[in-house]
Amino acid sequence: MTPVDQTHTDLPLSEQLQKLVNNAERIQSEQFQVFKDELSRKLLWLRPSVNGISAISCCEDTPQLGFSNISICDLKEIMEKRLSPPKRETPEKRLQSWLIQHALKSNGRLELLDKILGGECWFVSDEIALKTASDKVVADMLLVCVNSGLASLVNVELSSLW
Repeated sequence: MTPVDQTHTDLPLSEQLQKLVNNAERIQSEQFQVFKDELSRKLLWLRPSVNGISAISCCEDTPQLGFSNISICDLKEIMEKRLSPPKRETPEKRLQSWLIQHALKSNGRLELLDKILGGECWFVSDEIALKTASDKVVADMLLVCVNSGLASLVNVELSSLW
């Protein structure tokens, strides 16, 4: 899991959420969307966080590795870089990357989880880290599941047993 960045631990939860939403909106802007097809070919996706935007790998060989706090200027350079495989096996990160890859190929929908979780499942983001006054909240994956017209947030925790 990504540790909560110390630069936002003193912010109220509402401000942290607003920063997260602002960065998600930046990713949807035209300046970032220009890179959408190339990112997809390289199995990279843009992840918003409270403190910025990261380019993260969904590739089986480099699951959940990437580049933190990037700017639009960094993207061209990042496209040319090659990530090295992790030094240890991380099956939960491979599963997380596989699920994200499926979601990105189907406009965010995770149909393979529909029957398991009930309704329509939609990928929102992953590795969301927020700090409350007394605790840290981290979502390995955040989904929205819509069942009979009602939407529920689902925090998916992935862990390995071996």
